[in-house]
Amino acid sequence: LNSEVQRLKTTAAPDDPLLTSSEDVLSFAAHNILLSTRSKDEKKISLTDQYRRVWKENFSLFVFTTALFMISSIVGYAMTLAVPDYSSLFISQQSIENIMDQSAWFERIRTSPLYYGFSIALNNIMVSLTAFSFGAVAGIGGIYILAYNGLMFGSIIAFCQIYGFEKALLTFVVGHGPLELTL
Repeated sequence: LNSEVQRLKTTAAPDDPLLTSSEDVLSFAAHNILLSTRSKDEKKISLTDQYRRVWKENFSLFVFTTALFMISSIVGYAMTLAVPDYSSLFISQQSIENIMDQSAWFERIRTSPLYYGFSIALNNIMVSLTAFSFGAVAGIGGIYILAYNGLMFGSIIAFCQIYGFEKALLTFVVGHGPLELTL
């Protein structure tokens, strides 16, 4: 087909309908071949293989985000241990009162798991959308949100440690924290 199109191009006029339809047929055939090849290849790749491929392709990005979160968590932790009043920069007043009263606010999930599960999911979706939209500015917004969350996490852990409440919180965090961070 390709050689026939080349012959027509050299012998036929540029506006010849036969030439135009031959080019269309060639283009359509090539497009179909590409689509059929792509769909066959995609069907062979399992979800697990795709997941592993994404990890391999973006490993340096995962290392960077983990390091940024850990460093900002350590900074928030150290700041709050050194000057507990700094915790109000990152922790809400309600959370500070709950920690001081040793009220396990995270335990209320057990009373209504569906409601609080949806609340947590909605919060995580909103944070993801905010990070995604802020990330459109050279990634700076996403870095800011990640660093702020690290500072807040470290500050909460330190404040809980000051009031002897860190074990209860860490038990809760260990259950879902690694999943949230990798997502």
